[in-house]
Amino acid sequence: MFFAVSMHPAGSTERVDRAAQLHARHLSETARFGELARREFAGGSLHWDGGSSHADITDAPDGSGFLLRGGYTAGDDGWNDGRHATEDPRTWGEFTAVRVRPTADGSTVDVWADRAGSWPLYYGSAGRHAVISNDPHFIAVALGITTLSAQGSYELLAYHHAIGRETTLSGVHALVAGEALQASTGDSGTSGPHLHRRSNLTYSRPTVSTDATYEALRDAVAQIGPLHDPDRTLTLQISGGLDSRLTLGVLAEAGPGRPEAVTLDLSTPEELEVAHHVATTLGFPHRTARLDEMSLQAARSGWSLTGGQVSVHAAAGNILAYEVSAKAANGDVTLVGAWPGDCLIGSYVPVMPLMVSRFSRGWALRDWSSKRAPIWRARGVAVTGPRAKGIARAADRSLRRSVLRSPGRSAAQSISAWAMFERQPRFSYVSPAILSHDVLAVTPVLAGPYLDALLTLSPTDIIAKNYYRRMIHSRLVALRDVPNANTGAPVSPEPVLPPRLPRSRPELFGLLPASIQEFVRRLRPANHYIGRPAPTAETEFWNSLFAAQGVEARVDLDGVTVDARESGDLHVGSVALALSWSRKYLEEAYAELGAVPTRSE
Repeated sequence: MFFAVSMHPAGSTERVDRAAQLHARHLSETARFGELARREFAGGSLHWDGGSSHADITDAPDGSGFLLRGGYTAGDDGWNDGRHATEDPRTWGEFTAVRVRPTADGSTVDVWADRAGSWPLYYGSAGRHAVISNDPHFIAVALGITTLSAQGSYELLAYHHAIGRETTLSGVHALVAGEALQASTGDSGTSGPHLHRRSNLTYSRPTVSTDATYEALRDAVAQIGPLHDPDRTLTLQISGGLDSRLTLGVLAEAGPGRPEAVTLDLSTPEELEVAHHVATTLGFPHRTARLDEMSLQAARSGWSLTGGQVSVHAAAGNILAYEVSAKAANGDVTLVGAWPGDCLIGSYVPVMPLMVSRFSRGWALRDWSSKRAPIWRARGVAVTGPRAKGIARAADRSLRRSVLRSPGRSAAQSISAWAMFERQPRFSYVSPAILSHDVLAVTPVLAGPYLDALLTLSPTDIIAKNYYRRMIHSRLVALRDVPNANTGAPVSPEPVLPPRLPRSRPELFGLLPASIQEFVRRLRPANHYIGRPAPTAETEFWNSLFAAQGVEARVDLDGVTVDARESGDLHVGSVALALSWSRKYLEEAYAELGAVPTRSE
């Protein structure tokens, strides 16, 4: 689903239309674009994928303009006194919306996404011309930007995702979950865009029961319209872990029958066996999708669909493999992501005991973010130039600021909220599948009542997904004895807590303050406590794909050079290659559009 609202002075319509047509042709090359639609209003124009199963444009019954929405809302989806249900901040679902209202001398434009930020939003401006879109590449083309952002590109390279408002394109910025933009436009140009609504997601004090949380998720899933559309063919993506077994259990109770469940073969044989066991225990047919159905062309398509914001081999990029496999088997599909909370702290970060103490929150958050920051040193051989260290330090500061401002009385809550509302929307939810015109991704984690319940969890609940364990043990009795692929043990309601004393040297190293860890790194750069993880089926596949294509990439940014040939890191190579795709497209688009003014600094 592509959309863009362009606000420009009178006489600029032809240039914007040409940019939209050029970009539509670019997206059509991905085989995941329908047809370009257009609507003009006083002071601007709107372009979108009119062939998308996601797009829905309607006029207000009282004549007060119109609304374009991509995605879906749950529950009420109509107009009341000239206001659409989507405009209510409490409305939930997976959507982005553009509301245009006529004024005495032009139009007022509001643009927002669902409060969990599952649909991406970006904006940029040059002079009196402003563009808001879910596609950063189009914003760059429309504004005449041909420069990649060294800061945004580095952040994607080092952290696998952006950590601030920077994108990989110079002058194009991102919104975070819960924010909205507003602009006023007319024949003389544009005022804005400016932040009209800021994020107000906070933790509430009471902790609800596991039964109440499970019922909130179940009842919310029952309201997700696309899950119950008889004309849709559903495909469920599962791994067999705590997240997906909880999702499958809820779908077995509140969903439509027993759609097909699929697991990508990048998992280990043990994980595939567990996924099969979970699915069949709940009565779902299950099969394995093959990662080798992917190709470099498919990866490039995914990069184009995300506007250059997701690494081509990242977890979100793997959704393309599910899509390719599901469409081959079933035609048009609705992908259901089985991730009702992969953002919980236990799923991807080491936890120190101090992280559950509110009195040490500030110190613990700074220490945690500092431990994530040295990634650039491991990739330093591939990132060089006079600005490299300065950009790395700026990225470190940006990460620290975003974590420190995250809501929560404890460090565990703050990190979980940061992951839920900043990391996930910028990394996992910005997936190629969500932006495919004929595939609608449904992620139950975005269910409003369930999201509210997650924001009541205590630090102990968050750590190691203890709350999920209790929910599964309490409500999904049939899955109690299905073992965890990592431990081989059944799901227990007993909380998993960080050890009071380290049991191994890596555990000891992980508990040391960041400053001491850095000292050890400098003494022993090859220290095995912090070495690279062993290759996985996923990394081996992408390495073989790149090797078979003879891929080499060198990208010169503003003061930074990324040379994939000087690194054995798969992520560095794939991001460098993808950035070269972006640069080539922007340069070709600029040349084809002709005399398009560049962005004013």
